[in-house]
Amino acid sequence: MHKTSSTSSLGPDGLDLTQAFFRPIQSAAPPSPTKRHTKISIIGAGNVGMAIAQTILTQDLADELVLVDAKPETLRGEMLDLQHAAAFLPRTKIHASVDYAVTVGSDLCIVTAGARQFLA
Repeated sequence: MHKTSSTSSLGPDGLDLTQAFFRPIQSAAPPSPTKRHTKISIIGAGNVGMAIAQTILTQDLADELVLVDAKPETLRGEMLDLQHAAAFLPRTKIHASVDYAVTVGSDLCIVTAGARQFLA
C-alpha cells in the first residue's frame, strides 16, 4: 500500500483536489461586523438567565437581546438593570416581555427557566 503525506496532493495518481473544491471567491467582500443583526432570546430571568444576559452584553454578542419571564415585575426590574449597565457598553437593544411572541426571528434562544413557578 502506497502512503501519501498530508499535503494537498490527494486522490488517485496524485490528483490535486484542492484546486477543484477550494476556489477563491472573486469579488466577495468579507462580512461586515457593522451590518450584522443578531437577536438572542433568553427564556427565564432568574440568576442563570441574567448571568447569561450580562455576558452577552459585555462580550457584544448580539444587537438585540430579548428577555421572557412569567413574572412581569421581576422582568421589568432586570431589564432596567441591564439597560442601565448597557449605557457603558456597545449598543444593544434590550426588550422584555411575558409573551413569547417577542422571540420571533431570534438567532438563538436560551432556555434557563426552571420548573413551572406558581405566581402568588
